Amino acid sequence: MKTKYEVCQSKIVENIMKKFEKDTLKNRSNKTIESKKQAIAIALSISDKECEKKFGKDDYKKIEERFQKNIYMDVKNSRLSDKKLSYSTVKNGIKLIEYYRSKKKYIKANNILNSIIVKILFEIKKGEKVSDLIINDLLMYMK
Repeated sequence: MKTKYEVCQSKIVENIMKKFEKDTLKNRSNKTIESKKQAIAIALSISDKECEKKFGKDDYKKIEERFQKNIYMDVKNSRLSDKKLSYSTVKNGIKLIEYYRSKKKYIKANNILNSIIVKILFEIKKGEKVSDLIINDLLMYMK
């Protein structure tokens, strides 16, 4: 079953993709978008902004499940995953932290923040490059 947020997001993405197919989707410079990838990126960006207010408990549960799956190989034993840390995982982590802090669940929020930081440190230790977007967003959040 889809949540309110997912329904909202799919409607907006569908409308924007229809505009793209009709060649009426334009960028800020008023030029027609020709790349399907760019159209999808625009659709997701707009839907995130417009549907954010429709986030509910179920949405946060789904985000947390995905977050845990991306960070940990085995959640029970807290074994970190070998997957590269993605920008969306960090954005979702920050969203979860803000949600849990608003609900006064500070321990859970701090555990998520610690998970992100530990994952970043392990990637650096392995010699992998961590995206500047990830570092910048985390620094902006921690200020």
